[in-house]
Amino acid sequence: MKSDLQIRAESLAEEFKKKGRRPVVIEELEEDILCAAKSDLVALFSGKNCVTGQAAMAVADQFVNSGKYVPRATAEGARDLLQALPIVVVRNKSGRVLQLRRRERSSENPLNDRIVIWAGGHVRREDANNGNSLIHGALRELHEELRLSLGPKSLQLVGAIYADSGGSTSKHVAVVYQWKAESDDVDIVLSGTEFFERRGTSLSGKFVEVKDLKDLIASPPKSGQTLEPWSELIVREILGAGGGLTGRLFL
Repeated sequence: MKSDLQIRAESLAEEFKKKGRRPVVIEELEEDILCAAKSDLVALFSGKNCVTGQAAMAVADQFVNSGKYVPRATAEGARDLLQALPIVVVRNKSGRVLQLRRRERSSENPLNDRIVIWAGGHVRREDANNGNSLIHGALRELHEELRLSLGPKSLQLVGAIYADSGGSTSKHVAVVYQWKAESDDVDIVLSGTEFFERRGTSLSGKFVEVKDLKDLIASPPKSGQTLEPWSELIVREILGAGGGLTGRLFL
């Protein structure tokens, strides 16, 4: 059975063929992405949706040491594999969190018009060329999405998320990192600015207090933007448990 991504790719391929251009979604389907055995990863979560500390380190190490790169189209259809998705929570010196509102190309995308507190994406084969593939994949995505150019020492592992709730999230494990700026001046660069990814997604953001995010969860608006599930778990289980400052620094 074809995945939703494959069906969309075939439709776009026909459209772009007429225009003489190659759609980005076709390139995404053909790229090799990092995956690992679902059974091994699920065991590391011990029935939880979110883990921190040593358990999160074990999840990250499982991808780095035992993972493999497969074509994205294959990964989308595989029931025995989970895809690595390193994501980064951006904070300023005062501890406020970058809150992003996503606008996807398709209104049917579950992230469209939702609030997220992370940026990230799949790990490609070339991300392993310079060291830890998860770290370098996260750094590449930060640059593509937010135009941030950071070094590997700046990211801190704070958790991992796997929620088998159906849909695309059931095929991914979020490996959660944090970057904390050395000043509040990052507000000037990021807050209120709109960024465009190569995939056509746009993001607009602002820095907010962790308390504001907790209030949004406690009293969600009847209409309008709400936190997507991973972001809610990060607020509840990581930021709400001491600010996520006890993870491992990558040197």
